[in-house]
Amino acid sequence: MPRMIVRRGCSQTFDRLQEMFADDGEIQVVWDRRATDRRRRDRRGAPRQESADRRQTDRRKPTPQSWLTLDFIVVKDDAPVGEGK
Repeated sequence: MPRMIVRRGCSQTFDRLQEMFADDGEIQVVWDRRATDRRRRDRRGAPRQESADRRQTDRRKPTPQSWLTLDFIVVKDDAPVGEGK
């Protein structure tokens, strides 16, 4: 089932999407559950270097434009929903 994940604090967007898709059993509208960025940082604000972490670059994809301008993204059911799952 596709999910529309709405940015925290965007109540109008959430309400509007829920209303638009209320009768559509194929789309679920949910809040973004993240409270903070999960990347660890040291006191200076730089990413913390751990001996076990050998990654040289950030592996995250660029932020989708719809997240930045429309305050939501659409996630297909086969996409992972968070790290560690």
